[in-house]
Amino acid sequence: MTLDVAFPNRTDDDDPAGTGLWEFNPQRSATLTATTLPECTAETATSKQYRLVRQIYQAEASQETSLPILYDRKNKRIVSNESAEIIRMLNSQAGPLGCSLSDADRPDLLPARCS
Repeated sequence: MTLDVAFPNRTDDDDPAGTGLWEFNPQRSATLTATTLPECTAETATSKQYRLVRQIYQAEASQETSLPILYDRKNKRIVSNESAEIIRMLNSQAGPLGCSLSDADRPDLLPARCS
């Protein structure tokens, strides 16, 4: 499993692809610090090194552009883009995904439900 991190700001008016798009751009500098953000990565899930999140969706003939995305590298498709659903999946499948903690020691990613 890998984790790709998009830049926290969307593309500007001067971007040739358009404005307001999420991008994977580890070389982009933050506005306030004028430095790159080490947590930002290039896109690796699809093995195509897409720059824009929109490109991942377009490969599946979707006009969606939102984050987060849970992408299945083996089947080469988006599994989900609904954050609550992704958290539920990761929480219930932590062991099969390679978590070395026992179920008792592993933190529960889902908050307690209010009654």
